[in-house]
Amino acid sequence: MSQLQLEVTSHQQRDMELRSQLSAALQDAEKYSAQISTLQAQLAELGETSARAQGQYRAEKQRRKELEVRAANQEEELQDLRAEKEGLDRALADRKRKWAEERQRQEEELEEGRRSSQQELDHLRAQLRRARTSTDQATAAQVQI
Repeated sequence: MSQLQLEVTSHQQRDMELRSQLSAALQDAEKYSAQISTLQAQLAELGETSARAQGQYRAEKQRRKELEVRAANQEEELQDLRAEKEGLDRALADRKRKWAEERQRQEEELEEGRRSSQQELDHLRAQLRRARTSTDQATAAQVQI
């Protein structure tokens, strides 16, 4: 009987140890289950954050492409405007040169007209003087007769 009692005591101790280990294992399982739930929630939140970040990245990438296309179009338009300005500047310079040449020609014609008029005026004055002198001489000759 004492052998049996020792065995029963031993089994009871073993039972107590196993129950204690089982209780500790159950507590660990609950703790790990709670950690798993927390990690799953964090993982879901990180997934949502990642999806938002990827969406923002794609939107920013698309916006950047649009801005690059817009900038390229504006650069092309600027080049066209520069080329047009150069053409207009050349045309303006050409018109100014032609205008200056025409003005010079007209001034020369005007000066030639002035000279010609002055010469004609001088010639007419000389004729008038000769006619007066001739008339004065004829009058003087008649007066003497």
